Amino acid sequence: MRTLVEKLNRQRRKEQNLIHLQGVGEVLAKPAKDFKIGEKFMWNTGATSEIIAIIKETKAFITFKTKTTKDLFGKDEIKYWERKLKKDRLVGIG
Repeated sequence: MRTLVEKLNRQRRKEQNLIHLQGVGEVLAKPAKDFKIGEKFMWNTGATSEIIAIIKETKAFITFKTKTTKDLFGKDEIKYWERKLKKDRLVGIG
C-alpha cells in the first residue's frame, strides 16, 4: 500500500514529465512516440542509447533500432538493439 507522500510524488512526476531511474534519480522524460532518429534514451544507471532507425510502428507500439553509446557500467561500448516500446511509455531523455 502506497503512502500519501508516495502518491503525491508519483502525481507530481507525471505532471512534470519526470521519471525516476535507478542510480540516476529524477530525469526528464517524454512518450516513446515523440522520439526521433538521432535522439537518445536514458536508462537505469545512466546508460544511454541513440536511435538510429524506426523499424516498425503499430497503433499501440513503436520499435526502434538503437545503438548503445554508454553501457550500464559507464564504458563506451557500442552495441545495437531493437527496442519495442508502448507509444505512451515515458522514456528518459538522454
